[in-house]
Amino acid sequence: MLLSPVLRVAPALALMAWIHPVCAEGLPRRPPPRPAQPQRVQGQQKQQNQEDKQSQEGKQSESEIDTEDLFGFTEGSDVGDPGELEASIDSTGRFGHRGGRYRVFSRTLEVEYTPAERLSFAFDATFDRYWIRNVPDLENRNTGGLSQLSTQMRYQFIKRDPSPVGLTLSLEPQLGFFDQDTGERARRTALEAVLSLDTALVPERLFAAVNLTYEAERVRPRSFIGLDRDLEEVDPFDPTAVAVVPSPAERESTIGISGAVAYQAVPNLFVGAEAHYLRRYDGLDFKTFEGHALFIGPTLYVKVSDQVSLSAAWDVQVAGKASSEPGHLDLENFEHHQAKLKLIAQF
Repeated sequence: MLLSPVLRVAPALALMAWIHPVCAEGLPRRPPPRPAQPQRVQGQQKQQNQEDKQSQEGKQSESEIDTEDLFGFTEGSDVGDPGELEASIDSTGRFGHRGGRYRVFSRTLEVEYTPAERLSFAFDATFDRYWIRNVPDLENRNTGGLSQLSTQMRYQFIKRDPSPVGLTLSLEPQLGFFDQDTGERARRTALEAVLSLDTALVPERLFAAVNLTYEAERVRPRSFIGLDRDLEEVDPFDPTAVAVVPSPAERESTIGISGAVAYQAVPNLFVGAEAHYLRRYDGLDFKTFEGHALFIGPTLYVKVSDQVSLSAAWDVQVAGKASSEPGHLDLENFEHHQAKLKLIAQF
């Protein structure tokens, strides 16, 4: 009698035990717990993300490096972005001639605009100051003023990024009011052409540039000369002068090649060096050689901010010779020292 309740419940318990496994097969099962990722793998992933971020920042910083003023007197190939406006003050100094004291300070105000991709135009006004004392064949002078107006067109045939090299041609017609060597009042017309090639030897760090230059000029002094009966040139106030005529125009041409490197020592600070070799001729046909000179010196470029930068250079003549003078330097056609300081602002 005591077992009757148990016997009544036993069939129900057996039926539930048989139904439960069958129903459980149709229910969704919880996935097994995911093993924890090792700490080492997480650290490698974090390091990889940091490297990718630094690589992207490096590519961006390289594309923002403007090489036009990176190499001192040597020009880089970069041209501004379309619509970019740039203003600059370029101060240069030329020192040293054959004996005496020779100093020329020049300040150029420039506005450059980029109307289209790879094309820029610039307008320049240059003011010179001459201080010449006891230099053979040169008159003593302490004068200055507006010395030159010019315009410059730059076209970039090959863009350095993505190409490994950049190539740009610059043409600059000039109208001057002084003889650049003597400081004498004159009417001067000239054309300067520069072919610039540069590349990144080490991305973001080391850059190099090469320039080929040609300059042709015509100078007519604002003075007069006298002619005697044999049509020989004499002083206008000489009693033998039978005629007084304007001084004849002089024509000269200069060709050169330069090379420079610039290394980013710390972010936004580049130090480097350049060398340029110049040959001067009387006339525009390269037939009468006047002299040659080799200049070498350091360069500096500082990017103060995203819009403001500073470029500086100092070159010294270390070798050369004038065709009409003895010595191992050409101090008749070229200066002993050349210095440059340029402040650039972009808008």
